[in-house]
Amino acid sequence: MLLIPQIYLKNECAVRATETTTPLFSEDMIAMAHALKRAGVEAIYVTDLSIPPAGTSPHLPLLEQLQNELELTIYVGGTFRSIQSIES
Repeated sequence: MLLIPQIYLKNECAVRATETTTPLFSEDMIAMAHALKRAGVEAIYVTDLSIPPAGTSPHLPLLEQLQNELELTIYVGGTFRSIQSIES
């Protein structure tokens, strides 16, 4: 069995999705991902909560940094509105 932690990302911060609010979970997404990697995680699932207002992911550079630094498999979800918004 492969467990994949899910991280909600909003405004470059990892947040905890609780009911209708998103209280801050960690201000440093990179540090959080490093901690998960040290714990043996091989992949993370990131739900980008900033996609709906922007229509595209403003977090692409952060996600690329995570992948390059940690060599983790990263799955990204969110409300993508067009094929163009997911091409990159």
